[in-house]
Amino acid sequence: MDQSKIYQIISQTLGVEENEITPEATFHEDLNAGEREISDLLLKLEQDLNIELPGKDFNKIKSVKNLLTIIEENSHEIVD
Repeated sequence: MDQSKIYQIISQTLGVEENEITPEATFHEDLNAGEREISDLLLKLEQDLNIELPGKDFNKIKSVKNLLTIIEENSHEIVD
């Protein structure tokens, strides 16, 4: 799975520049995303990437790295 596509979706959904998105970036502090924005982001990722992200993982998503790991686990593809 293409990491740049995921970053593009994050950028468009959260209204941040792609250069602000790094694996270490946290959604709340660095990208100024609240629970609503993260929920919208997960729905957009599911639609655009044709994957299903379990609701139980929602609270685990603190950083972009957490999100990439969850996407990888649920898409059965390596995010590169």
